[in-house]
Amino acid sequence: MIKIMWLFRTNLLPLEYYHQYKDLKTFKEKCHDFYLLQGIWFLENTELETFIVWRLKPKNSNLHNNIIFDVNGKKFKQIFVESFDECIKWKIPDIAFFRGGFKEYDDLVLKYQRFFQHTLTLYLGASKRILPQYGGIYKHILIENEKDKYTNKSIPFYKTANSNIFKNLNYSNRVIDILWICNNTQHRMKGQKYFVEQLKNNNYLKKIRIGHIGNKPEYLQNMFDKYCITNVKLYGYKTRQEINKLLNMSKIGLVTSDEGDGNPRVLTEILQAGTLLLFRSKTNMLDYYKDVSFSFEDDELKDKVKIILKKYEKYYKKLNNQLSEGFCSMDEICKKNITLWQKN
Repeated sequence: MIKIMWLFRTNLLPLEYYHQYKDLKTFKEKCHDFYLLQGIWFLENTELETFIVWRLKPKNSNLHNNIIFDVNGKKFKQIFVESFDECIKWKIPDIAFFRGGFKEYDDLVLKYQRFFQHTLTLYLGASKRILPQYGGIYKHILIENEKDKYTNKSIPFYKTANSNIFKNLNYSNRVIDILWICNNTQHRMKGQKYFVEQLKNNNYLKKIRIGHIGNKPEYLQNMFDKYCITNVKLYGYKTRQEINKLLNMSKIGLVTSDEGDGNPRVLTEILQAGTLLLFRSKTNMLDYYKDVSFSFEDDELKDKVKIILKKYEKYYKKLNNQLSEGFCSMDEICKKNITLWQKN
């Protein structure tokens, strides 16, 4: 029986925007972070009694107070510490989830092996840290692509988007053919140069209506000017609520990430918005999501776009029927994860 769960969310020091939300209702409505929302779901729907998110305090700062929510008499806590060593003073958890693959996590589980010996330790890395890089030993390695099953300790990890933010608004006219979402500060893994190359060399793609969401739009604008690409509207940075509105104005949500990009959060955000998902075959994703999505090899993009736009109404209806039946919902995804963990 699982009573206590810990989440080591990150060793990044800045506050996240959702730390400004001091009440549970607002947090559930506006937080995009599935790892935290899953903890609330566990408190609401399982025997779990305490969910603790461990975070490091920035140095020389006293602005980071612990944040505690009461969830039907149970506790959701975000605790800021000088060092993760401080968590060892607390009661031993049944599950400890380490997200991000940082050195501090490996150091902790190695230093306190006896403390964690009866804890189900779960490691979820990303990109180059898909496996522990600093000697950490965990009960299971969580993977977000079946091809990454390196050991018999590997089990899938499922996630979804906050349906309070990403949802079908039932707009009657989707005026954007393709909405392409990727931050330009991460251009080494998001596929910007690949997509620009496709646009540059293809008259069909140059004529359809394309929008882009992401920071530093000038990075793309320089390439568009160089290759006389004029059919992409650059929206720049948008809030997640604004992204959902633009997705609801779009027929296709495009993801061009390569294999170095972990499992992009935008994949499930597109699906939850009721927008057709088209993703590069190199993008990391579990087979579960592929049943209602469209993948393409690097030389197939134009043909896949043509097919989807031609049969758009049929595909759109199918996706939203499946969403209405619970596909990719918070209930279904959290149940899949907790069932796997309890079985293993």
